[in-house]
Amino acid sequence: MFLAIDNVLYKIFTFCCIPFTDMQDMLWIEYFNYLIIFVNGRSSVEMVMRANHNLKKMAADILAAGLCVLAMSGCSSAEPQEEVVVVKEQNEEFASGQTMTEEEAVSGNVAEQVQAPEFYQAELSSDVVTVKADAVVTIPDVPGIKLKKVTARTFTPEDYDVINRVLLGGEGSLNIDNEALSGGGEEAFTGDVMVNGQDYWLQIDNNATAARHRVKFMIEKQDGNGDYLSFSNSQPDPESLPESMKDIKFIQGFVNMNTPPEEIMNEVTEAVNQMGIGEYSVQGGGYFACWIANEDAMSISEYLDSKYLAGMGYGVHLYRVEDGIPITYTYEDGGMMADYDAEKLIQAMENGEEYVPETVYWPYEEMTFIYTNEGLRTFEWINPYIIENLSDEYVFLLPFSDISNIFEDLILKKYADSFNNEGDTVDIQVDKVVLSYMRVREKDSMEGTLIPVWDFFGTKTYKNSAGEVDLVVDRVYDGVTPESMMTINAMDGTIVYRGLGY
Repeated sequence: MFLAIDNVLYKIFTFCCIPFTDMQDMLWIEYFNYLIIFVNGRSSVEMVMRANHNLKKMAADILAAGLCVLAMSGCSSAEPQEEVVVVKEQNEEFASGQTMTEEEAVSGNVAEQVQAPEFYQAELSSDVVTVKADAVVTIPDVPGIKLKKVTARTFTPEDYDVINRVLLGGEGSLNIDNEALSGGGEEAFTGDVMVNGQDYWLQIDNNATAARHRVKFMIEKQDGNGDYLSFSNSQPDPESLPESMKDIKFIQGFVNMNTPPEEIMNEVTEAVNQMGIGEYSVQGGGYFACWIANEDAMSISEYLDSKYLAGMGYGVHLYRVEDGIPITYTYEDGGMMADYDAEKLIQAMENGEEYVPETVYWPYEEMTFIYTNEGLRTFEWINPYIIENLSDEYVFLLPFSDISNIFEDLILKKYADSFNNEGDTVDIQVDKVVLSYMRVREKDSMEGTLIPVWDFFGTKTYKNSAGEVDLVVDRVYDGVTPESMMTINAMDGTIVYRGLGY
């Protein structure tokens, strides 16, 4: 169904990673990072970091330099083969969601319908994969779950008005009208806004097509420090850095983030409530770092030698809530490239040709706030939705025992080829199981549906043949829920891949 991603990335990596000797090579690195993001969702360097010691060292250096802007949000595992992706064929009844009237729903609520335990425990193993689940099971406290129609939309003058009022104190003065924002005029608006003596830059980008929809509303304080990138779930300590961070250099006068995370989360919650743009809740938070370096450096080594950690911020991610059910936010943006496009792209690169991917690019909705000690630094809202009921009836949900059986039947097979050399192993720890909404879509389509899914969240630990830890992938450093080891349609037990969005 999809090309094995490890093979795709290996080909792209070996093609792109020629010796880096000048600034043109630096651009190749950045191009490679963004290319992998599109081929493998937001993911990138997990395969690269496990390819061999030298490549892993280079990838880690690039991450520290701040060139992998989106890649730092996480790394993804290989896409399972076709026989793992689909557990069973969807019949017509389940394709649209088997429904139940309120009277037919098992008395009361979803928890009673699915009969899930408070904790899920399991231990599984093969020659290369070990899975241990000791997980809290989270279920929304609602009477039932309905299918929802999801439609992409662009930003409106009303969006600008409420965000300007709440975040900028009404100081913004962009002349925006409905005709312009709907495509009748300009598709992107930018402007400078002065708020309490502080200069902010505002951008509304509604540049969407039938094949690409990633619209963005951004507010960013102009402090001369550049971008803040996802960093860690803790702050760096200049006096006692761990071994993995020994190369970090701090700019003179560096100050850590002093505002308590709880205070920032409360401020974000209050701001979103005041906007009145829908129900959003805080998914989590993490520290963000700003790096500066010599942009005129003539080699990658010179560039890396010049980089300094200039400042820290704290970022908060939010998720939308519909009918009391969260639309879970993860590091996967849903914009991964399908196999046929990846193959054509690789072939075009090898032939020195250009290729415009056919894959429809429609990432999930995101909303993020980043604060520094001085207050709001960045607000970013990507791809808002229009959400409507497809039916007033509740869908049928499989009992959790069926879902856990599917997980246990397939999890070892899914990770059997996790980029391991002979003797390498991967340990998977599942610590949370969540029933929530996920936006899925038809292949190569921007028509989406909110469906109920089960996610088995956790951590992956890769070990080499000597049993030494090679790489730990835990996802918690940017404040989001850890990576979903497997996502299962709660209605029929089919596997859904978050990287692709279907």
